[in-house]
Amino acid sequence: MIKDNTVFILGAGASKPYKFPTSRELKNDIINNSYNYFLQTDDIQRDQWTSIQRNEIGNRFRTFTKQYLDSRITSIDLFLNANPDLEDIGKTAIILTLDHFEKEFVKELSTNVELFNWYDYLFNYLIDDIRTIDKIVKLKGKISFITFNYDRSLEYFLWNAFKNYFNNVDPVKITQTLSSLPVYHVYGMLGRFNPYLNDHNIFNAVGGIASLLEVHKLKDSIKTIYQRTQPEKNEFHDLIKNANAIYYMGFGFAEENIKAIGLNLPFGNRKKGYSTSVDLTKREQYRVLSRLSPDLKELFNFADNQTCLDLLRNSL
Repeated sequence: MIKDNTVFILGAGASKPYKFPTSRELKNDIINNSYNYFLQTDDIQRDQWTSIQRNEIGNRFRTFTKQYLDSRITSIDLFLNANPDLEDIGKTAIILTLDHFEKEFVKELSTNVELFNWYDYLFNYLIDDIRTIDKIVKLKGKISFITFNYDRSLEYFLWNAFKNYFNNVDPVKITQTLSSLPVYHVYGMLGRFNPYLNDHNIFNAVGGIASLLEVHKLKDSIKTIYQRTQPEKNEFHDLIKNANAIYYMGFGFAEENIKAIGLNLPFGNRKKGYSTSVDLTKREQYRVLSRLSPDLKELFNFADNQTCLDLLRNSL
């Protein structure tokens, strides 16, 4: 059982073990496949398009993907920030591509008996002392997740695992109880996750985008790094301030992301920190530490060449 107040900060590498793409892989999939995902999405309006309209949208995708490829920029956020005229088609491509990966994730979770990674490890660690659903509420305020990812794979995993573990409990109660393990999306998500609400203006099932109208509605639900306005009161900084331990899972420590959640600001007390550092050299680790608040540096531990699963097995 986790006793210290703990925050998990998740970057793209945290979803990678569950077949979600890194930034580089996302770029490749957007360039190679996003137009095909677009064509595969049901839409009555598109079925009524003229050949001229079809050619126009095809040309927009080709222009966007070719320019993104030739820019040699990996980050889709940086690219769209520099090319605001491509934001609409770019967000369409992001949503369709990540929805494809959510669909694959749900399928993988229900069919691959050998799949076991840090979501699984953390779930089994949590339930070691939980015999009734009501005990999850005791974790409220002790565990929270801050993610820079748009996907809802973690929410779906926890809901699906607890729903099947507590087979005799009303699934709606499980959904409500899981609010004790909040997941905060810094830049938004592909619709708020709730498997029992079907208002597609607000909610969207994981891997459940069924039409281009839903894609259009979701564009305002995701923000790129440079679109998120910094509020006067940084709610993420307050969350981290109340934590005793911080786990940085597959987090790249980009300066914009560090500032977005206040990791560069004072906290008033030292925090234990544990971070994956796959492919980070010692010099790169030094640069990361130079960007962080002094309150985070002293007790910060890089787990050299350890995956997210390795980090939890060795640090929890």
